[in-house]
Amino acid sequence: MHAEWDDLPEADAALSKHEFSRVTGLAPREIDALVRAGMPATPGPTSRAGFTFNLKAAIRWMADDQRTDDPLTVARQRKALAEAERLEIQNQKIAGSLVDADIVKSEIARNVAEWRSALLQIPLRLTAQSPEVREAVGKEIEATINARAAAFEKIGREP
Repeated sequence: MHAEWDDLPEADAALSKHEFSRVTGLAPREIDALVRAGMPATPGPTSRAGFTFNLKAAIRWMADDQRTDDPLTVARQRKALAEAERLEIQNQKIAGSLVDADIVKSEIARNVAEWRSALLQIPLRLTAQSPEVREAVGKEIEATINARAAAFEKIGREP
């Protein structure tokens, strides 16, 4: 693939032959041959308008249709499919429908720490109560925090 990742269209976008050529590195005559061989393409409204191509569908077709034992061809097919899938993930991140797991973990940890701190302040605010009541409330809060923390630790580890 020859296009820079930042310049790539969405995986499901309708690409002109020129755009498809730029993204895949295929020459227009090679694209024409693939269309004749059955690669998915949508005809334009007029014969002059040419075809449009769904990048993901076209790359999947090329990978499925051109099965071979030639290691170089197999490697190129795997690379093209991986790049299409990578593009799809990148587009999902840009659209906000996919979030990095490390960011989510960090945000959860920050929120849990804030809740823990706030809960542990409750016994200190119970100044009108006896020390035994404050200690009992503190122990209950600590036990609840520890139980919830243990539950969070299991997230992502269970099949």
